[in-house]
Formats: sequence, C-alpha cells, structure tokens
Amino acid sequence: MSAFQPILIDLPLPILTPRLLIRDPRPGDGASLLSARLESDGELRPWMPFARGEKPTLEDCEANCRQAHAQFVLREDLRLSAFDRATGEFVVSSGLHRFDLEKGIFEIGYWVRSSRAGQGYVTETVNALTRYAFDRLGARRVSIVCNVENRKSRAVPERLGFRAEATLANVDRHSDGSIACRDEVIYARFDTAGLPALDVSW
Repeated sequence: MSAFQPILIDLPLPILTPRLLIRDPRPGDGASLLSARLESDGELRPWMPFARGEKPTLEDCEANCRQAHAQFVLREDLRLSAFDRATGEFVVSSGLHRFDLEKGIFEIGYWVRSSRAGQGYVTETVNALTRYAFDRLGARRVSIVCNVENRKSRAVPERLGFRAEATLANVDRHSDGSIACRDEVIYARFDTAGLPALDVSW
C-alpha cells in the first residue's frame, strides 16, 4: 500500500464568502501584503514574531508570498489570504497550520489589517475556513490558540462557538516582552454544528 501523500490532495480555491475571496498567497502579492503589514505594524508587534525587527520591504513581502505559495503547493503549510471582493484589497491573513492532513487535525491562525478591524472580517474568514476544513478536508478537530490577554483574538473563536478546552501556563513563545501574561487558551471544534450561518462556496 502506498504511503499517504498530502501533495495529491486537491484543495479547490478560491473560497468565497459574501464579502471575501480567500486563496493561497501567490507571486505578485507582495505589494498587497506590504501595505497591510505597514498599516498594522503597531497592532501586530506585541503578538506576532514576524512583525518584529526591521519593517519589511517590498522584496521581503514578495519573497514571503512566494515561499508561502510553494509551501501551499507542497501541502507543508496552508496559508490563505482574504481579499475584499468589491475592492480587491488584502484584508485578512489566515490559514490552516500545524496540521495532520491524514488524521484531519488543523489549527487556524489569523490577523487583520488595522483599517478593517472590528468589522467582522476575521470572523467571516475563520467561519469559512472552519467549514472548509470539516466539509472539504474531512477534519476531526479544528483548534485556535490565543494568548489569554489577547481579547480581540479570543473573541473570534468565542463568537464562532469554539469550546475553550484548556489554559496552558507559561507556554506562549509568540508575545513580546511587553505582554505580562504568557498563558495561552486552546479553543476547539469537532464539527460545524451550531456554527453561525454563512454563505460560503469553493
């Protein structure tokens, strides 16, 4: 019997919601990513290691998008970008990470450009990806991990009916020195039952 080969799994894209087009990062996306990164620098730095150090250049972001595209094709990581369907603007970076495609285990991560925060775009994206994981990829578990003090991030799984499974003390490797709490809370779903309604297709 042949070994499981993730690269043979078909992943239909884009994923469409009422406001968003969600797809893998591609060559040529660097300018869109750079715009969102620079706009959101202050909000990202405390929580996201990739946002620390020198601010990125266009070349940095273009290389980052091309690497993410290659990882997506190889099924090594499934980063996804959500664009406003009306304007084409990059709105949310998300994706399915730290997964086991054979066993159906996934983790969702996300960040939103600052000018679109508080408008439900992350919730819409995560709702769509949760449905995609269960309905298209046969997921058995989808989780989200947040620093306990990151209330905005925690609001997303709570709004979508993820269950808070556990709080782990002193495990957060991602927040910077300005964050006093190093505890993380793990949220999980095991199906789409009770997930808020969303018109989504792929």
